[in-house]
Amino acid sequence: MSGTSAPSLPVCRFGTSGYRTTHIPTGFTPEIVEHITQAIADYWLTSPLKQAEQTIAVVSYDRRPISGEMAPKVAEWLSRRGIT
Repeated sequence: MSGTSAPSLPVCRFGTSGYRTTHIPTGFTPEIVEHITQAIADYWLTSPLKQAEQTIAVVSYDRRPISGEMAPKVAEWLSRRGIT
């Protein structure tokens, strides 16, 4: 190990309607949303339960600050991975 480590991201918590954070300015940032999106894409694309040739996602947003800005970015990030 070189002595350097990856940047630390906060623990992501999910509720019945998705990602939860108690501190919007630091817990709901573009970097964290991209990290969560990447993890979801990785899971979907490697899941042993995946049977369809095409993986389709529905992306929406809520009233949180920057939520509306993040939805199109999430769709773009998923699309780059082949999830439409």
